[in-house]
Amino acid sequence: MTSLAFRTRAAALLSGKGPDWCSGYLSGLLVGTEIGGHRDWLSGGAIPLIGSARFGRLYGAALKRLGADSVAIDASDATIAGLKEARAARDEAKRNLAADITMS
Repeated sequence: MTSLAFRTRAAALLSGKGPDWCSGYLSGLLVGTEIGGHRDWLSGGAIPLIGSARFGRLYGAALKRLGADSVAIDASDATIAGLKEARAARDEAKRNLAADITMS
């Protein structure tokens, strides 16, 4: 992996590869390395991909090449849903505590 990352700089200098190419190449290396390191986790249902649309597409394409299904979830939507769940859990805990105090 390290030698491949250093090739990016060489490609930029010697082959005239631009910043967009270099960025895409490095992203591909990182995504491939991460997914390759977790291949044993890929059995089962669709894998949720929470993040930006750009990285969701990269991860989705890599997973598809391995035969795994994925579903893209917008990071903002996931964050808001999580905050709503946390608030609901907090409010439920407060109600339970108030009920316990009243019963004492």
